[in-house]
Amino acid sequence: MAQGSCSTVLMLVDDEPLFLDALRRFVPKEMGCVVASSVHAALEILASTPSLHGLAVDVTLPDGSGLDILEVWVKEHVHAPTLVMTGASSNAVIANRACLQNSRFLAKPFGKAEFDTFTSDVMLARWPVPRAIAREFSVYVLDNDLSAAQADLLAKYVSRVPRRELAEALEISENTLKTRVRQLCAKLGVASLEEAYEAMRRG
Repeated sequence: MAQGSCSTVLMLVDDEPLFLDALRRFVPKEMGCVVASSVHAALEILASTPSLHGLAVDVTLPDGSGLDILEVWVKEHVHAPTLVMTGASSNAVIANRACLQNSRFLAKPFGKAEFDTFTSDVMLARWPVPRAIAREFSVYVLDNDLSAAQADLLAKYVSRVPRRELAEALEISENTLKTRVRQLCAKLGVASLEEAYEAMRRG
């Protein structure tokens, strides 16, 4: 999947090829992902890829601990959700360390339903919209190839930020807001933000 300006991208780190393949299948179609199988490879990706929105990392890797990756991640991606995974026997200790970094924790093996909770966290952090519409919002943004600025505007609107407060919430002038609303509506082929919202809900 191409990593456009509005693609929500996960980083998956695990050294078990079959499990990593399963994780990739769990990733929703509206998300992209990059993968690594070692601490070294993961840190290289972190250093070269600024647009990452969620991290799922195994603890036991061939060249070190995934918790070391997590510590680097939280410094660079303060608000991006993280998931710590392990099949190790010392789950309580690992779960505690994950909790200290505000991470979710899953003991292997786990299924798609458990992983979906993490991807929902990522979508909510990427676009601060109500949980009930997080997935359809992400699909709508991607399907319509919205820019980050356009998606931010729509996210504020569907989150019911009052019209008089939109410019301030987006940290732009009223004139810039009017221009962005006009451009967004033209791109979506609608007459208003309300019509855009209704089109998103219809799918």
